[in-house]
Amino acid sequence: MRLRKKSNLAPRLEKCSHLFIKNSEDYAAFISGGFSGRPDLRLELGCGKGKFTVETATQNPGIPFIAVEKNLSALIIASERAAERETGNVRFISGEIPQALSIFGDGEADIIYINFCDPWQKKRHADRRLTAPRLLKIYA
Repeated sequence: MRLRKKSNLAPRLEKCSHLFIKNSEDYAAFISGGFSGRPDLRLELGCGKGKFTVETATQNPGIPFIAVEKNLSALIIASERAAERETGNVRFISGEIPQALSIFGDGEADIIYINFCDPWQKKRHADRRLTAPRLLKIYA
């Protein structure tokens, strides 16, 4: 089901801007601040409204979680959910997955979650799936 565009998107995003990773410096600051040693990094690709990420992060406060989503309306709901729960171990990246993953080094993510992604059922759209062979190579 398609998510309607949220009203007041810009001010709502600004209110949660501290939860967004925009570049590799933001990522490095997030990982180095508050996590001892080399923490197990967990990524959720296509997080939608963020329920899984926020719930899992709440249950594992010492583990950093980064969620990637390209739909801003869904992303604002996810970031507001994280801000409401005051989870200090969750950050979000807005954008397409291949570009978002360029922030990370090889083997940096310990676990990658892909839950209920868009199926892109038509054969001509197979390369858009989160489980497309070219993306699976990037994940590996």
